[in-house]
Amino acid sequence: VTVYSCVRIISEAVGSLTLRTYKRTGKGRAEALEDPLWKLLSLTPNDEMPASVLWENAVGCLALCGNSYLEIIRNKSGDPLQIYPLHPLKTEPVRLPNGILAYRTTATPNNEARIINAGDMLHFRLFSWDGLVGLSPIKQARQTIGWSTAALKQSARLFGQGSKPPGILTP
Repeated sequence: VTVYSCVRIISEAVGSLTLRTYKRTGKGRAEALEDPLWKLLSLTPNDEMPASVLWENAVGCLALCGNSYLEIIRNKSGDPLQIYPLHPLKTEPVRLPNGILAYRTTATPNNEARIINAGDMLHFRLFSWDGLVGLSPIKQARQTIGWSTAALKQSARLFGQGSKPPGILTP
């Protein structure tokens, strides 16, 4: 309950923030309110949710799983039309046989796998060993607790024997 509450507070706080898009000008930058990306990222990323829900989802997935995946749906001209979150436990980066990065997901109505081009994916990740998959804070915490438990059991055995090691090393 505590972890969920913390993740909810953080993700709702980020979801309530205003996201701004900018364009470069001769004098620096200016807010790009007419850019179609502004509407997708700040107001309505798709027909099913407001931007605040999309960003709450993205931050919540990062906090719990270490990865957040947002699929970009494009028109025939390649312009972004909609952005949808994908389940982080059902989506993963993969290398195609030609070495190009893509994403495999089973976050579909019938759980069938499909491949998404890297250019059609926004992948946010936390710290990563390989630069592709973020480490899950929950899994890292579970591992740390496991190590702590093992160390506690070992020290209890040692002290239970009067701090005498169970064996003797001889040359």
